[in-house]
Amino acid sequence: CHISGDTPSSFYLGRPWRPFAMTLFMHCDLPKAINPLGWDNWRNVENEKTARYAEYQNSGEGGITTHRVGWMKRLTPAEAEKITVQSVLGDFYAEIAAEVAFREDPSHHRSIGKAAHSCTVFFGASPSHLQGASR
Repeated sequence: CHISGDTPSSFYLGRPWRPFAMTLFMHCDLPKAINPLGWDNWRNVENEKTARYAEYQNSGEGGITTHRVGWMKRLTPAEAEKITVQSVLGDFYAEIAAEVAFREDPSHHRSIGKAAHSCTVFFGASPSHLQGASR
């Protein structure tokens, strides 16, 4: 993924509105507009105990994690290897995969607008284990 912005340190990667919020930026190009802290607790220290905010191999000026908050996680290569479209979406992946196959079948082009669900998943420069999973 590519995030854009010009004003230095003008926004965070995420702020937990509720306990147990989860966000992951993986293989993304992050601009200088990202605050060096990366993440904000939404003025509630308790959120730091349950928020699941993580990063892995991001690039750009905003991808530098030296000054990130202590409660964010830097994934290890072994942890990142487990992150796939299928693992993130669970059972919903089969439904999306079927919908994508349906859309790619030229005989169904007139029915594209009738799909029951819409979903967009962003991964950055895909490592080889993601290439077959993302469509």
